[in-house]
Amino acid sequence: MTEQEIIKIADNKIINYAKKANPIEWHKMAMDWNYDSSKTFLQWLVKNQQTEKATILMIYWMSSPKHGFEYQNEIEKNYISGFYTNQSLGFDPKDDDGLDWTQEYSDLDNIKIPLVMFDKIKGEKISSSEKYIEGIPEDIFNEIEDLYEEFE
Repeated sequence: MTEQEIIKIADNKIINYAKKANPIEWHKMAMDWNYDSSKTFLQWLVKNQQTEKATILMIYWMSSPKHGFEYQNEIEKNYISGFYTNQSLGFDPKDDDGLDWTQEYSDLDNIKIPLVMFDKIKGEKISSSEKYIEGIPEDIFNEIEDLYEEFE
């Protein structure tokens, strides 16, 4: 088995799990996601109209808009157009448990990042879940780790 095959298996397992979960679980997964790993789950969320606006805003800031990322324009377009209609969860890019994501980008001309992306979304504050490792359900994470151990 190749590393690419393992990544594809892992992505499929994660998406299949997400399809059975709800937007609150998606938010928890995205909150703890390893943003340096596969982006398939994040892209699935970006394309999913049922994803909470707060989740999308959190993904946007955690994905580093300063440097540009592959689905940045899609998030901005969808977010501004009202594509994401679920808004029960909250997220404040200026106060994410004390972290001000917008200060990380204070050297940017705000015209490059739509101003609405700086706005707080009011709603229920969600805490991360211990049942996820790097945003992946623990049992799936362990299955993926086992595949990598076989690969090595």
